[in-house]
Amino acid sequence: MGALDRARPSVLRLRADQPAEELSRDLVDAWTHTEVALRSLLGGSTLGGPALIRALSVQGLLTLEQAHALVDFQAARSRAELPDYQPQGFDVEAARRGFAEIEKTLLLADESAARTSAAPAVAASTAPVGSARAGAPPVAAATSRRGPPSWLVIALGVILLAAVALLGYWLVGNRGGGTLAEGERLYANGDRNAARMAFVQAAKAEPENPLPHVYLGRIAREQGEFSVANQELATAIRLDPASPLALREMGSLMFATANYPLARNFYVRAIQVNPADSISLGYLGCTLARMGRPADGERFLRRAGEGPWSNCLSPAPGQPAGAMSAPGRTN
Repeated sequence: MGALDRARPSVLRLRADQPAEELSRDLVDAWTHTEVALRSLLGGSTLGGPALIRALSVQGLLTLEQAHALVDFQAARSRAELPDYQPQGFDVEAARRGFAEIEKTLLLADESAARTSAAPAVAASTAPVGSARAGAPPVAAATSRRGPPSWLVIALGVILLAAVALLGYWLVGNRGGGTLAEGERLYANGDRNAARMAFVQAAKAEPENPLPHVYLGRIAREQGEFSVANQELATAIRLDPASPLALREMGSLMFATANYPLARNFYVRAIQVNPADSISLGYLGCTLARMGRPADGERFLRRAGEGPWSNCLSPAPGQPAGAMSAPGRTN
């Protein structure tokens, strides 16, 4: 609990009305110490971020709810390190919720360890006195009903899991030309939940392909799950820093959260890669107008031509409706 105790002051200071620089510093500090506490659950580890959370989940040390809360916490910390990013109220909530979940997990682990260490002493104190004759040899443990060796049980479990995964991949991957194509079809038909499952499978099948993460980020943004969207899009940009689709989607996420300076940066980067990207051009115009630069905004809106961005200059900020035409392999 030592590392968690060091994180607690930063977590307690978190407030949405903190100066942005202080709030970013506290978010980073809180996660840094929390990550040390998470590693202690594995007995020490070099893993960090989502990989560490995934390892803890695989070991059964985190519930699905706890893992999601910690992913949101880590994503808030990642956003806090982005240049020009202004932490939001949902970042504060994500950090507090994630901290509460790991605190609960570590308390349960400490209690379990205490019970385990106390068990041998209790067993020794309750053993009947004189239960064995002096000099009598110990009774051999019965071996006739011994179960299969532990290595065999583990091996069979791994084989079973692999078979289930392959079956799932075959069932999804053999419909409509693969999981990515199937996800694109489902998304185009408006079935976001099924599309999301297909894109998760596609991301596993093609770990170096940024496109499944672009779609996952878009779906999360459209459903208001901004932390998840940021995590997926950051992964897509890490896999391909020059992907115009990933850069555009991150711009739209920043636009949806009214972080216009950062939205401008990502739209500009998308246009630098693909100068003909009318969607990025249009929403860059909207972004500049929202930043108090209407003349510059109008210039980019003219370059973009007519589109769903054409009426974006209304006063109320929000998610750019229809901003993202479905990202295909050619657009």
